[in-house]
Amino acid sequence: MYRVISPFRDLKNDEHLYQEGDMYPVEGYKPTKARIKELAEGKNPLNRVFIVKDTTEETPGDSTEGEPEKDTIEETSETNE
Repeated sequence: MYRVISPFRDLKNDEHLYQEGDMYPVEGYKPTKARIKELAEGKNPLNRVFIVKDTTEETPGDSTEGEPEKDTIEETSETNE
């Protein structure tokens, strides 16, 4: 997914209006790699960058980030004996 950094109307998706902070693309729309490149690298008629790769996406299983796994705790306690 990508995050919109500058508002634009997507002429290749029924003129969907994206506002700053929106996620790109909207559900149900699959842009081509060329379209993503146009918007992410400024290779469009306006020569502007409209989207950036979103780095805040969580992957499945990240909800326990920072908590030690039970196996790790058990292994540690066994090596201290």
